[in-house]
Amino acid sequence: MIEKVERHKYIMNLLEGSSVPVKGQFLADETGVSRQMIVKDIDELRKNGSSIVATTRGYLLSKRRTFRMVVSVKHDEEDIYDELSEIITAGGHVIDVSVIHAVYGELKGKLDLSTIDDLNRFIAALKASNAVPLLSLSKDGVHLHTIEADSQESLERIRSILKRKGYLLT
Repeated sequence: MIEKVERHKYIMNLLEGSSVPVKGQFLADETGVSRQMIVKDIDELRKNGSSIVATTRGYLLSKRRTFRMVVSVKHDEEDIYDELSEIITAGGHVIDVSVIHAVYGELKGKLDLSTIDDLNRFIAALKASNAVPLLSLSKDGVHLHTIEADSQESLERIRSILKRKGYLLT
């Protein structure tokens, strides 16, 4: 068993060196502690300023993107993949999707899509669950996306692409 300080260093080094999420059970096995201890370690590391994100595939360090925009878009369900893949390919990270519902007000869903693999998993999960995409709960398919990128130029490129495709409202 690795002591806490060394374990925290080990976890951070592993996450910094990984381009893919690291499973909590892997961290537990590597450090000789329980999975519950890893959850506590991650919580402590976050409280000390580390930007660790928990995903369904494991833990990863957040890629700090300093540029963010919210776009209002409209399209049919058949265009979900195209819209999101255009954003990702242009360097965007799709944080979430939200709609304004007539009864419930704002409904928001976390997307966390940075790669085409992320997008493919999202689309597969959407299809497998027979869930209704949030855009279908809005009036006329209007919905919002929060998008992050590494530069303002990337955001402008994304905005331009969405406009050219006819998806962008604002």
